[in-house]
Amino acid sequence: YTLAAGIMFGAFVGYLSSSQQILQVQYGTGDLFSLYFGALALAIGFSSFANSKLVMKISMQTLCIGALAVVFSTSIIFFIYAEMVNENPGLLSFMLYMLSTFFCFGILFGNFNSLAVHPLGHIAGVATSVISTVQTLISVVVGTYVGQHYDGTVMPLIFGFILCSGITLGLIVWLRMNTQSNAQQA
Repeated sequence: YTLAAGIMFGAFVGYLSSSQQILQVQYGTGDLFSLYFGALALAIGFSSFANSKLVMKISMQTLCIGALAVVFSTSIIFFIYAEMVNENPGLLSFMLYMLSTFFCFGILFGNFNSLAVHPLGHIAGVATSVISTVQTLISVVVGTYVGQHYDGTVMPLIFGFILCSGITLGLIVWLRMNTQSNAQQA
């Protein structure tokens, strides 16, 4: 879960490193950049609230798999759409895509951290420090890679979300299957 969180946070760092160019320059939001940026941040806040209610009814693993599946599938769909409009989707469609993606990110971040520290409850303080350090290192590498590929379009960012969510989804599904298999053998 530490690796998964690092990879997905890396996709988010890639957005952070290219958001000003995308929103302010590419889409020409100018002085309204902070408003658009803040609106996307609100999606993470809303999802954290929703997650606090959902986690009482649905397992954290299931929530993470669902959120990753949504990011992966909507990113593929939006990538295809962006290709069809000559790599220049409108601001409204980009914002809607990003709002859904960030809503899912809000679900992922809290749950991944909880799942990563869960088996280490007896050393939770030290474990949290190590986990956070590893996640940050992974996210800086991934985020730098995604951010450096900005080419005046949203395509590298979307592709980064596809790649990161696809790898993470595969990792989490594999982990879940492996955990269930080990539980059945015991």
